[in-house]
Amino acid sequence: MTLLLVDKNTDFIDRIKRDIKIHYLAFDNNIYHNLVSMNALEGKVIKKALLNKKIKIYDKILPHVNSSMFKFRYDLAVDFYGYGSFTTAIVAKK
Repeated sequence: MTLLLVDKNTDFIDRIKRDIKIHYLAFDNNIYHNLVSMNALEGKVIKKALLNKKIKIYDKILPHVNSSMFKFRYDLAVDFYGYGSFTTAIVAKK
């Protein structure tokens, strides 16, 4: 099993079994990371205000994610932040 995460400072990391792989999304600029992170005000505003439904912000951010993350196949997306987060959106597209 592999987890694809946006943020490295999550509370549950210490509780994950050692045989589970963790991949973190890498962005070419920290601004894009903040736009999708639930640890940053910008990411919270975009998600809570449902801005992605209106403007398709995630589609504009996607080209700024390191494409090596997409060489893997993900069978399941579990959205810890509730429906509509960036990780769910990109797994659904890929």
